[in-house]
Amino acid sequence: MKAAIEAAIRRATRYLGRAQSRAGCWTDYRLPVGASDAWVTAYAGWSLSRAAHLNSNAPADEAAEAAARWLARERPYEAGWGYNAVTGPDADSTGLAIALLDDRGHAVREEDRRLLASMWDAAGGFVTYAGRGDAWSRPRVDVIFPAFSGLPGECRAAWISGAIEHVASTRAKDGLWWGYWWAGPWYPTWTALALLRSLDQPLPAFDPATEWPRPRTALETAFLAGVLHQWNVPELRDRLITAIIERQEMDGQWEGGFDLRVTNPDCDDPWERSDSGVLYRDQMSTVTTASVLRMLAEVSA
Repeated sequence: MKAAIEAAIRRATRYLGRAQSRAGCWTDYRLPVGASDAWVTAYAGWSLSRAAHLNSNAPADEAAEAAARWLARERPYEAGWGYNAVTGPDADSTGLAIALLDDRGHAVREEDRRLLASMWDAAGGFVTYAGRGDAWSRPRVDVIFPAFSGLPGECRAAWISGAIEHVASTRAKDGLWWGYWWAGPWYPTWTALALLRSLDQPLPAFDPATEWPRPRTALETAFLAGVLHQWNVPELRDRLITAIIERQEMDGQWEGGFDLRVTNPDCDDPWERSDSGVLYRDQMSTVTTASVLRMLAEVSA
């Protein structure tokens, strides 16, 4: 199993390296506001950086470093990062970019951390976009990690209890977390558990007899495996890992899926509505492949 995982990681790293521009960024998705560069680059770069640290992966290290340098250099906003250069900064993109820069040992400007802090809700959790007055400006669990670690130190110390309470209050009756910007529960559930682990908090118990939704895409399958890894369910995790590796394309990618949701700004609970918004696929498979790569690296570390 370990040898198969390492081979899959190498193939995925090569694919992402070929898809990366010479400048250091990735571009993916086709939303009405255009393709993403900064958010996708921060997401893929952070995944590669973590894989490099976990598995001594030199090509991943090089690609992550190039991504970090691109984000530090290409700054369309006075502070923070966004989906692209026209959408404005948001907590998810800014948190991911800071996580990558921190992971690479780059200096992070204080105005970037302060912008992230301004998106913290007093009741706990990050709003994705500040000041809109609609559901996009209410706190969402699927953006809390890694943004919380990117806050100024004094804010992290003061808001730990709020973060923990936010995660507890957003857990659904089925024991999972359902995302606002993502279809399905598996990325948000991994995010919630990863935040608790980063804060040295015990993970909540789960009932293995609960009937959970089946993952639809490679990204969902990978994060379900990551959730089972965190909850220490190795037998089912390994079956999923085997299935994921079998789905890898010859060129190293995993086919992108319709995982990203642009939720209607008047909708607070998209997981309960069929008209909640449009799902989009990463045509270049950047986010999907980076997600699977990271989960494989975490399992094999």
